[in-house]
Amino acid sequence: MKYVLLLLLLCGQCVAQDKEEFSENFGPVLKVRIMQQGRCPKGVPCTPVLVACGSCVLVDSDAASNGNSNYSAVTAAHVVTQVGADRPDGKKNWLLYPSDHYYEVLVNGKWKIAKLKYASGRADIAMVTFQASDPLQLVCVSETRPKKDAVLRAVGYKECETLATIPGTSLWTDLGPDSLDAMHKLPQDIVPGMSGGAVLDSSGDLVGIVVGSPDLKTSGIKIVNFGSVGVFTGQDVVKDFVDASLQK
Repeated sequence: MKYVLLLLLLCGQCVAQDKEEFSENFGPVLKVRIMQQGRCPKGVPCTPVLVACGSCVLVDSDAASNGNSNYSAVTAAHVVTQVGADRPDGKKNWLLYPSDHYYEVLVNGKWKIAKLKYASGRADIAMVTFQASDPLQLVCVSETRPKKDAVLRAVGYKECETLATIPGTSLWTDLGPDSLDAMHKLPQDIVPGMSGGAVLDSSGDLVGIVVGSPDLKTSGIKIVNFGSVGVFTGQDVVKDFVDASLQK
């Protein structure tokens, strides 16, 4: 009962996220997937096909008229769209899936239908929305970018299965058009399924959305310190995108 009351208090407001607070059932990092409706002869049951999957981060909620809550979650745009060639003006060209595809978010062991609300034209970030009756945890979006060597951690679902927390430190913050910040000294690689997950600072606030690992051989990046490197959509883009999407 005490745990239920705590969740009720957390619903509808963001909180700093300690490692022990993460829950595969109640967030703030959850699984998201894209399914394609199976096409079978008439009268034969059709099994949907998994197209893509990843992680998403709960950032907002409000009460719905049916007794549920409307939740908003940010994720990497490449998780919930098809990647197209960048436009001539440099903006991202995220391609929507066909109408026979649909989105789902895993809440307390059950897949909830979700909708793609927005995909950024500037960076690798998107927002999905869904309804749920379960009280879910939200994370606060940081007001400031992490400084070099600041302690960070990436949280997401490795191979879309296991919730993992990977510690590291801030390597750089990018003010360029892609706005991809980086963290290094990771004891293990960022792997598929973690895309769309959270990058948190030492206060437990959201400073980025996981994008993946850079190809150091082709990127020209030289890392003299030990450990793996991960890249993520930076705090300034996340803050602007969330505020604009929620019209704050």
